[in-house]
Amino acid sequence: MRVKNKKAGSKMEIGEKSFEEVAQEWLEDISASAKITTASNYRFKLQKHILPYFAGVKYGELTPAAAREFAGELPRKGLSPKYTEDILVLFKMVTRYTAQKYCLANPADSIVLHRRPQKEDRTEKQSAVLTEPMQRILCRELLCDTDLTKAGVFLALMTGLRLGELCAMQWSHIDLKEQTLFVEKTLQRISTDGGTQVVLTDVRSGASRRRIPMTQWTCQVVEKFAGPKDAFFLSGTDTPVDPRTMQNRFKAILRRAGLPGVEFSALRDMFMESCGQLGMDAVTLSRLMGNTTFSHSLTYCQRPPVQSKVGVILSMREQDLKHQERER
Repeated sequence: MRVKNKKAGSKMEIGEKSFEEVAQEWLEDISASAKITTASNYRFKLQKHILPYFAGVKYGELTPAAAREFAGELPRKGLSPKYTEDILVLFKMVTRYTAQKYCLANPADSIVLHRRPQKEDRTEKQSAVLTEPMQRILCRELLCDTDLTKAGVFLALMTGLRLGELCAMQWSHIDLKEQTLFVEKTLQRISTDGGTQVVLTDVRSGASRRRIPMTQWTCQVVEKFAGPKDAFFLSGTDTPVDPRTMQNRFKAILRRAGLPGVEFSALRDMFMESCGQLGMDAVTLSRLMGNTTFSHSLTYCQRPPVQSKVGVILSMREQDLKHQERER
């Protein structure tokens, strides 16, 4: 495996480089074209799961047997099948890059990635949402002495916004006259060499870039906090609220209301579940949520669609919640 670096013109034999050096070389190359969040994700997985295993190993010592042994070790760490597959894909990206650049055989070619079943087990995720009576309690809490944080949680509950999308929402993205939100940015905390940092980036896919209709009730709650176009909705200033901070504030609201400590993403699942119960079809729901496929939406849309128009469905949801509030 000690083939000289013909393409790169280096005098150093690739076999004498450590695996870490080769991986860092690949990371620097891919970071030049990848999104900052993608590069951060790659860096984290490398540092957490791959580099420690190959610490002190020269690339010339990385044989197909050693690669297969690494692949067999990952499931023993208690990682999910999907996460294990993600790590192996990343590992193969590094070795493929090195093989192509230095005209070498790829030691990871023998690793076979097993296709996961299309239908994922959603039982655990579905149980981590609030029941309808609990949702009514949450609504009462959010509409009592409403501040920016409560208004943000309410907005997420009524539109299915992701946490990062909510934190990145500025008043230039909110059209109260047309009763719509425009999603194009997301705020994320990413890993860096020195720790973590919060970055504002474009949403991850074309499907995530979307307009979401708001009900009149939602607009009435939101418009009380209207600010300058460049102000972030959650802070009312030109400085966004950290997603981690917003998650902690959400947990505090749940505690005050005496509700279970579900994750912020549960609001999105509850919104999808309500839309499905009201008859929205999977394709429409998927587009509304900004998903690239509609397979996830099928979890919530098990019966034939009654009505597909987003505005009508959301209006029905508003009327349902208002009726529940009057019934309390």
